[in-house]
Amino acid sequence: MQKKISLIGAIVIAASCALYSHFDNASAYTASTDTAYNQKDIKAKKQAKETYKEKIRNEKTETTRRRNFNEAKGQMPAIFRQLNEPKTIYCGCRIDFKKNWYYPDLESCGYVIYTDEKRAKRIEAEHIMPAHEFGSKRQCWNNGGRKNCASSDDEFALMEGDLHNLYPSVGEVNAKRSNFKFSESVNNKKHIFGPKCDMFIDSKRQRAQIPERARGIVARAYLYMASKYSIKLDEEHINLFNQWNKRYLPDSNECKWNELVTKIQGNDNPFITKKCKAAK
Repeated sequence: MQKKISLIGAIVIAASCALYSHFDNASAYTASTDTAYNQKDIKAKKQAKETYKEKIRNEKTETTRRRNFNEAKGQMPAIFRQLNEPKTIYCGCRIDFKKNWYYPDLESCGYVIYTDEKRAKRIEAEHIMPAHEFGSKRQCWNNGGRKNCASSDDEFALMEGDLHNLYPSVGEVNAKRSNFKFSESVNNKKHIFGPKCDMFIDSKRQRAQIPERARGIVARAYLYMASKYSIKLDEEHINLFNQWNKRYLPDSNECKWNELVTKIQGNDNPFITKKCKAAK
């Protein structure tokens, strides 16, 4: 009888050991599986994070590439070729397109060359808000001027190449306007570019009075740049550009220009978009 009890005890003990061993193995398997899944999850998250960072870097590179000033200038002829009888911004000279470039038709606007024949016969990309206005207070400008900013300051490069702020101008007019601020009126009413071009330059006050045909374009470009890049305008010009924005509505060419730039650059000028939508 005692031997029978001992045998049963031995069997129970053996079974218990086997059961504990099973649980230990199961726990070890579960732990190893959890560790594997955790490592896999961490690896996946890390990979996703790296992929996202790479995407941001690529987007930044692509944006910077698109917005380089030299490249933006090269894109302008194709943009303005798609408009209906496009004209230069201030004197309203018809734009002639030859191959991949464009030139001002000076006879079409009665243009009279003032002092610089070479620049008068070519179109230049006019910064409606001058580079001096959005760049001169930056550290890069103090360390080497505009060229230094263009090569060392990414945000300046974006502003300099922003197509919403670039418009074809007769080169000589672009030069004479320089970085002068716009005014409703100036004292000097001399037609230095011919009797048909109501572009008046007051060199003493460093002000320019522009034709009414250009005022809406100028106002909406200025308001866009100030809003987009947090550029502070003085009260005089905030009021002036808001008035011009209301008074001089965009025509079909300005609306189309905004659409074409949006496709290339990836963002619109909301001040044009709003007016164009309201007109439909």
